[in-house]
Amino acid sequence: MIEVEPMKPVRIICELKATPNDAVDDDQNNNTEQKNPKDEFGYPKTSLEYITKYYQDHPEESSNPENFAIIVGSDNYDGTHVKAMIFDLEKYNIKDVIAMETTVIFLAKNGVCYCLLYEESNYWTHRLNNANEINGEIAYAATFSLEDPVERVIAREGVMFITKSGRLIYWNRSDNLEFEPAQFDYEKIVDIALGDGHTLFLSENGNLYGYGSNTAGQLGNDISHKSHHVKFNISHIPDRIVKVYATYNTTLVLTESGHVYSCGDSSYGAHGHANYTEGGGLCKIDFPHRVVDIFPGLFFVALKTIQDEYYVFGYNNMSQFGQSHTIEERINGPHYLDTFQQENIERLSCGGYHSLIVTKDQRVYIAGWPIAHDCFPSKEKTYHFVDVNAILGRKIPLPSYTELYATTGLYYILIQSKSKSTNRFNFKKSYKICDISFNFETNTIEPYPAFMNDEYH
Repeated sequence: MIEVEPMKPVRIICELKATPNDAVDDDQNNNTEQKNPKDEFGYPKTSLEYITKYYQDHPEESSNPENFAIIVGSDNYDGTHVKAMIFDLEKYNIKDVIAMETTVIFLAKNGVCYCLLYEESNYWTHRLNNANEINGEIAYAATFSLEDPVERVIAREGVMFITKSGRLIYWNRSDNLEFEPAQFDYEKIVDIALGDGHTLFLSENGNLYGYGSNTAGQLGNDISHKSHHVKFNISHIPDRIVKVYATYNTTLVLTESGHVYSCGDSSYGAHGHANYTEGGGLCKIDFPHRVVDIFPGLFFVALKTIQDEYYVFGYNNMSQFGQSHTIEERINGPHYLDTFQQENIERLSCGGYHSLIVTKDQRVYIAGWPIAHDCFPSKEKTYHFVDVNAILGRKIPLPSYTELYATTGLYYILIQSKSKSTNRFNFKKSYKICDISFNFETNTIEPYPAFMNDEYH
């Protein structure tokens, strides 16, 4: 292991800690609202007014790094630990920031990984260096050797480290394993997607492999088939698979002709079919448009077409895509996203309970589960503006050469800046982070919600 100092945020603002007794559970609305203490001026401590007053009182802290990451939200379902943090990515030579369900991993250019530790992330502490001493900050997570540094990180509930030599090292709550080349018939793996309990591997020859849970047929087999490692039957798919994606317990693949096939859980419609039987293997989604990318959330999915249009399907119980007369609580099959002005969308991403949109003028909007913070939706059924400048304490807009990327875990959002001059998208060298496409130097998602069955744990 490499000896490094832990990474620390530039500042933490509007931090709010409360006991579980301070949280009020509103079962009728499937929402948790937190009693929100106020400062001496009467502003809620998670409001933008409080942040503005903070910067007025601390003008020296309104300066910001050019390349930054903002993490806003809570680390747990009760909403008892809400904060906003700002990080200087240039200082620690960070090239990628990866949103997991309840934590964040920062990947440095030299292969060092840092993991954001919260009090609720104790299952990580036995994997991290000096974790007990720096709990609540950014801990050094893993770099396996100087000769074979980590080059990519893909994550959801677990995390896959991909090293320079091509090693695939997987950590989750209970497992620490390394996948061997023989498991993929010695074919080179070019794309990986993580569900909650299953992992997908796409080889350069277009073959699809799966590992892990098959409780809903997400490994392409009948649900009675309990094998942990499978090679998918794709003989019925006429063209080559080019990308793989996963929701919590659903598998989706994209072919080079723009068709989408899926299999897995049918409870929430995240497979995209109007009618589907679990265990039926990969089936083509009935959709007339050519798809160029897919953005999976926990149980909901967005498709992007070659015409730069977005269509959505799946579980929309928390208005993850807002709501309209066509976008309802459950969306069966792809529906046009009519809850946002599509011609202004630069990029869209999906996470645990939210979707995020970055517009062409670099404004960020979020829809989904409300959290006791002004950056999150104050009401359902609509997209909510996230004032990045206010969080940063900026009085002028971001520079024109800065692009914003946004994604989300279960209870927090992650917003990252990158200079356009070093952020050219190269589709030939792309890889996925948490099933959301980012492009940095090379190119390229939760405690369990109450409605999940114990069988999923």
